[in-house]
Amino acid sequence: MLGIFTAHGGKSLNQEQLNQALALTSQELANQLAEEKNTKNLLAVQLTDAQQTIASLQTEIKELTQQLDEVTKPEEIIE
Repeated sequence: MLGIFTAHGGKSLNQEQLNQALALTSQELANQLAEEKNTKNLLAVQLTDAQQTIASLQTEIKELTQQLDEVTKPEEIIE
């Protein structure tokens, strides 16, 4: 199985080279995972901010709609 890992010239990697390659790959994966966690956390913060903005705008729309309804409702006719 170790024979599939070959260096330049078709020579098999020795155990030390294989360990170094695997350690590098492991470190790259750890770095990528950390980066993806940071991205996820940033997106979560942005999503929360957007949800708060949406809630605030929905409240403002409701208030403005009520004000508009009050201003534009027809006068009562008194007979």
